[in-house]
Amino acid sequence: MKGGGGGSGKVPHQKYTDKIYNSITKGETIGCDKVSFITSLQNLQENFIKYEKGDILNVVYFFNKILVTGTHGDCGYITAPGSSLLIDCLNAGSTFRAVILEIKESSCLVKVYFYS
Repeated sequence: MKGGGGGSGKVPHQKYTDKIYNSITKGETIGCDKVSFITSLQNLQENFIKYEKGDILNVVYFFNKILVTGTHGDCGYITAPGSSLLIDCLNAGSTFRAVILEIKESSCLVKVYFYS
């Protein structure tokens, strides 16, 4: 019997994203304009199903949580590793957006990026 494994060699997206995309090595300070990562939104709200792939949403720090919201109302929350840097940037006045990469019946994958 053959063993499992193999496949394409690609690591599947993890529910709680742990990959932050930047070219800065660990331990160095990075600017808010370099913050960009992909994550699955958590605690999805009723309105999330009204959104579509490609929709651009606002990222806000609201009552000690990072909320992703847009035209149809609240979508969900960001709890990804690295979000403490995002919170610092939001508190400092930086603006971030999230683009929906994939949306399914019970999940929403977004890319968070610096806007201004």
